[in-house]
Amino acid sequence: MKIRLTIFIVLMGFSVNAQEKFSYGFHGGITYAVLKTPGLSFDDYFSTNSGLLIGIHGNYNISKRSSLVANLSFEQKGAMTNFEGIIDPSTDMPFGMNGEIKLDYLVLPVLYRYTIGGGKLKFFLNAGFFMGILINSETNNHPVEAFDNTDYGFSVGLGFDYNLSEKNRMFIEFRSNIGATSISTLRNSNATKLETGSNTIVLGFTFL
Repeated sequence: MKIRLTIFIVLMGFSVNAQEKFSYGFHGGITYAVLKTPGLSFDDYFSTNSGLLIGIHGNYNISKRSSLVANLSFEQKGAMTNFEGIIDPSTDMPFGMNGEIKLDYLVLPVLYRYTIGGGKLKFFLNAGFFMGILINSETNNHPVEAFDNTDYGFSVGLGFDYNLSEKNRMFIEFRSNIGATSISTLRNSNATKLETGSNTIVLGFTFL
């Protein structure tokens, strides 16, 4: 009987400890996204496009100040195009039409978080990488297939975390995602290399 009681107490201790290490929640926010063409002046002809971000997250506490954070989010990326300002030397005509590129992704960032401060209000820094899966792409409201199905890159951010109660927290974060690969399926020249970039403002709630 004593052995069974001891085993039960040990298992309960492991369960409580695991619950203290894990937390989860949901978040939403606004993205300010753009497309980049490395090494070319085309960057001047892509301007920021705004979109929505919504998703869920989980935290694993390594120590009092260190944790791992994983998100799964629906995120709208893309850009506004200003191609009418680019003149094709061979035709003296604009390179293309102004418009909007909409790219909808499921994005999975995996981040290391370091928390600073104590009490109810804490400051944190995030750094890691992300992978995105393209679920929809449109140009001027027309479907296009000129983009890869995957995107990946680096993610950094900072924010504040506020304890609403013993088991509930709220946070606001400013995060930048920097694409590290070309999402264009056209491989014939450097001019077709496109990389994503976005700045996001995220508001979320976490439950212990």
